[in-house]
Amino acid sequence: EAVAEGTEFGLQAKAIMDRGDLVSDDIIVGVVEERLAKPDAAAGYLLDGFPRTVGQAEALAGIAAPTAVVNLDVPESLVMERMLLRGRADDTEEAIRRRLDLYEEQTAPLVAYYDGLAILVTVDGVGEIDEVFARVTKAVDAVI
Repeated sequence: EAVAEGTEFGLQAKAIMDRGDLVSDDIIVGVVEERLAKPDAAAGYLLDGFPRTVGQAEALAGIAAPTAVVNLDVPESLVMERMLLRGRADDTEEAIRRRLDLYEEQTAPLVAYYDGLAILVTVDGVGEIDEVFARVTKAVDAVI
């Protein structure tokens, strides 16, 4: 969205992505901060895929502390199966394994971080989309 709208952080992110590099936390946090400043986010928001690291989580806390964080609990074998079924060219077993290793290294520590803040809600992510969505909705409704 930030790239499409040509925001300051969006343009910086686009230039970096166009080179094939990873966008820094500072720019990602800036994109999120720009987005959360929009009027439609005043009543609440849902972030998907952010934060991915404890550093990003700490930066987010300085912008807008989350009320709840949902962790979908899915066995690694099912994650692999689901990603392979997407049919994307970059979803090879080797690439997915690298992403899962990166998740364990950088993102999994967020579970302990948010659990320590008593805002972590873990939801069973096994099942059909509508079943998992119902569980997530019920869990979020219970805390907001």
